[in-house]
Amino acid sequence: MVSSGEGALVLFLNGAWADLRIWCGLWEEISERHNFGAITQRHFGLERWPGTKMFSREVHTGDLIAIVRALDRPVHLVGWSYAGVVTGPLKEQEQTRICVSRSMTTIANLQDYIAVNKLNWE
Repeated sequence: MVSSGEGALVLFLNGAWADLRIWCGLWEEISERHNFGAITQRHFGLERWPGTKMFSREVHTGDLIAIVRALDRPVHLVGWSYAGVVTGPLKEQEQTRICVSRSMTTIANLQDYIAVNKLNWE
């Protein structure tokens, strides 16, 4: 996980065929007022992943639940594309930890959302 800034934690998850680098254009802007965080989901990106778990939505959701629980603080989740399917069940399962869960179909949708809401994740 990469992290930058202070304040409310906004955790970004990559979509299909991407990794945490997809958020490079937003890191600085988000971290000016919030704690920007991003992870690369298992089996994405350039890293080698242990072969013990297959690629599946359930595995990705389980990984994210473990991360959110380990962080042990309120989290605002932002998922792009495939990550929206992964973040969906978390709002119900981790009600005390998940403040807001957003799913964006494109990065442009996310940039529009941020502009309209003035990065107001508190």
